[in-house]
Parts: sequence; structure tokens; C-alpha cells
Amino acid sequence: MTTQGWQWAELDEVATVTAGNPAPQGQEFFAGGTHPFVRVQDLGRLGAASHLTATADYVNDKASKALKVFPKGSILFTKSGASLLLNQRAILGRDMHVVSHIGVAVPGQRVVSEWLYYWLRTVDFADIAHGANMPSLPLSRVKKIKIPVPPIEEQKSRVAEIEKQFSR
Repeated sequence: MTTQGWQWAELDEVATVTAGNPAPQGQEFFAGGTHPFVRVQDLGRLGAASHLTATADYVNDKASKALKVFPKGSILFTKSGASLLLNQRAILGRDMHVVSHIGVAVPGQRVVSEWLYYWLRTVDFADIAHGANMPSLPLSRVKKIKIPVPPIEEQKSRVAEIEKQFSR
């Protein structure tokens, strides 16, 4: 495969980059919850898997109405705290609420989720974070990460090859 026809773009040109929601405070927002609420620990529980489909915490309708929902296919990454140094990533396997310690990249029409996920796995966010004791990843820096943007069919083909290699 060649790189002919590829373009390069900053992340914020191919995805909407934002942060999650402040965590609801109080058990009344979680009692009887059915809406998944992603926390940093959920990324850690994924292991080698790429798609996050279940969480430890679920919020109820009362909390859900006040929170942003992120769509299936969004890419998650830790943006604050020591776990940022672990470079955990995940693809939302369904629509979910996400805590504010996690950054979210919602892919646009120029990239497929898995392509973006695997590319972002090559970036060491510790290199662009600041603060040694309590690292923080400014979204302004994340938005400027350069992403290769081959044609969609080539992205899908390369993702299939990557996943084939991982399955071995």
C-alpha cells in the first residue's frame, strides 16, 4: 500500500475534541441508573480491548438529562491525573456519558473511528502534557496533533490489517 492521495490534518479538522461531564455528586443520581457513565477506571479495565461497551457506573434519568451524551464511535483518552501517563484509549461501543477527566474525539466524516483510535495510540500524551505531579493534557494541544487522512476505503483496509495482526 502506498501513501499516495493521503492528506495530513490537525485533529480538530477531522474530529470534534472536547471533555466529558462533571461527575454527578450524590447517590440519588446513580440509584436505578441505566445510562452508562464512563470513568477513568473503565478505561483501565479494558485491557487489550478497544471498544468500551459497559461501565461500572450507570446514571439514572435525572442525571442523564443534565449530561452530554457522546456517540458510539467516539475516541476516549485520559486528560488529567497520573493515569494520563498510561496512554489509555478506547472507542465507545455505544452512546455514553463520559466524566470530565476524559477527553473525547468525535470523528467527523473524513476519518473512521478505528483509524483515529489506532493513530492516537501512536501518540504519547505524556509528551504534550504539563505538570509532573498531577499531569494535565490541554485539549488545545490535543487538537493540534497531526493525523494522516487517507481515503476512507484505505483507512478501513489498513484498520482491517491492523486488527488481523492483533488477532494473531
